[in-house]
Amino acid sequence: MSPNFQRGNIIIKALAQKVLLENVLIKYLLKKLIDCMYSRIVKNQDVLLQQGKINSHLYVSKEGNFQISENGKDLEEFGGARVFGELAILHSSKASQ
Repeated sequence: MSPNFQRGNIIIKALAQKVLLENVLIKYLLKKLIDCMYSRIVKNQDVLLQQGKINSHLYVSKEGNFQISENGKDLEEFGGARVFGELAILHSSKASQ
């Protein structure tokens, strides 16, 4: 476990004891995140995330249907408002299912 990860866990645990401060920080960080976002219209068959590739985007769908597939096999479909792609950017890793 990296020192930064351990330090982050200590900070999170300490903040969890101070709900007011935690809520203020969460609102501030969410505002900063939202300020970095931009709209994008995706077309049918657009590939947003690809397994094994480094992902640098967090997606928030407003509407529409999205499909998750692996090696040409459909695994899951979802629609409506949803956040996806967050794990790869949070962990600086390749996209997974």
